[in-house]
Amino acid sequence: ENSSSQYLTASSQTSPDAALTINAGTIDITGEVKTQNIETLNLNALGYIRLSDALTTITTAGQEGWRGLLYSAGKMTLTAARIYTTTDSAFELRSDQDITFLKSGVTLTDAIYSALGELTVSAQNIYHFGDIAAPYGTISLNARERVFLADGSVLSVAGETSVFYGEYDSENGKWYGMDKSQPNITYTEQIESLPEKQITITG
Repeated sequence: ENSSSQYLTASSQTSPDAALTINAGTIDITGEVKTQNIETLNLNALGYIRLSDALTTITTAGQEGWRGLLYSAGKMTLTAARIYTTTDSAFELRSDQDITFLKSGVTLTDAIYSALGELTVSAQNIYHFGDIAAPYGTISLNARERVFLADGSVLSVAGETSVFYGEYDSENGKWYGMDKSQPNITYTEQIESLPEKQITITG
């Protein structure tokens, strides 16, 4: 069962002891999701937590754009067998307080079918006990104070399987990816080489 994506008005304040807990087999978070007056946000998936950007109206500018964000002013805990960005998605997990990643205890052996995702985690402190992947992509952990990587935790940008991506112009021998500067889905950005896989940690 997947959680439905939703848009909630953001608030920089939290209500003491207010908590939102979502339990599911798989949790999909799509587009821009912001919580309001939540002190603790708990997302518990036995299997995957999948993070995807989406074409969203950016309210401050009144324009459409590709957005991927889960924001909470309070603490955020994500528990899953594995957490990953879907193909070509740029997604940020952001908290004004701490973000913690935990393993669900379930072992998944299937390869993640995803490529070229970008995951950014921004928080006061980041505590990583879980398994996070962005195959062929990038992972950035940005903490204002501390990043803690526990023994046995996983951060991976390694490709796990072959993934179909973009469109190939056989007549001209050129490969094109999605141009996300446009508000509609177009494959006009020529790909000459794969971007560099990278993990960065700041704290």
